[in-house]
Amino acid sequence: MIPVFNSISDEVDANFGRVNVLMKQQTSLKHGVKDLPTFKFYCKEQEIGEMIGEIYPALLKNTIKDIIRYKKECNFRRSRVIEIDGYA
Repeated sequence: MIPVFNSISDEVDANFGRVNVLMKQQTSLKHGVKDLPTFKFYCKEQEIGEMIGEIYPALLKNTIKDIIRYKKECNFRRSRVIEIDGYA
């Protein structure tokens, strides 16, 4: 999934990070990483979603695009529920 992750991070306007769970076990425990790969999505330091396991690249990319599309709602901290379906 690393090539897919790198490709998507080059295509969209968002911040991406990777954590080596073997070297940063406390971080992975703190964030509830139980399987690999795990993709966590955050807005204003609050987790808003996750995807676990092997994922179709298009589904991951479209989920990220959904999050970016709704970033204004997140930025204003509205209580509106944002539905992320991965089918942008």
